[in-house]
Amino acid sequence: MIARRAFFRVVMLVFLLGIAACSLDYDIVPESTAESDERPEIEIAQLEHYIFRLSRLRLHITAAESETYQEEKKQVLRDVYFWEYDHTGAVAAEGRADVAEIFLDTEDVRFEGSIRLYSFEEEAGITAEYLEWDSEADELRGENDETVVISRDDGTAVRGSGFLADMRSKALSFSGQVSGMYIDSMSSGDSEAGRRE
Repeated sequence: MIARRAFFRVVMLVFLLGIAACSLDYDIVPESTAESDERPEIEIAQLEHYIFRLSRLRLHITAAESETYQEEKKQVLRDVYFWEYDHTGAVAAEGRADVAEIFLDTEDVRFEGSIRLYSFEEEAGITAEYLEWDSEADELRGENDETVVISRDDGTAVRGSGFLADMRSKALSFSGQVSGMYIDSMSSGDSEAGRRE
């Protein structure tokens, strides 16, 4: 299965853990003009964050900018990249987004712009322009009219709108139009079975 519960959960937790830590290497951003009257209480430039578990590097997060709005209980990260490491120290997953908006009270996350998530273990990735993580429902979803592409290294590439990944049932679905090719790597024999929808 392309999406694993741990893979998506790590993506969401990467951003949440990054804001909770206190040992950050950062520079304070000079005062700038905001697009609205809303001003962040905390601004950080060139955020670089490492998370270790049992003396092993587990996550590495970078963001060009971080803005925290305490009254609105949200944090906005811009030009975000992350790398998850396995128990051997090898990169297990990586991802990026232009913007990640984290809602601190619910742990929901909204991703926007050039989103790319890739799991080396699953040999699969997701690309999109918009995704939302609903922490309570344990779901990753796209907007109804936005295209999400799921691809695997074996040549499978499926694109569609109305994307939903339910982590509890480990199921992926599209409520809108779907197209692409699925390669059945579990089929017997040397031939690959492909199906175009």
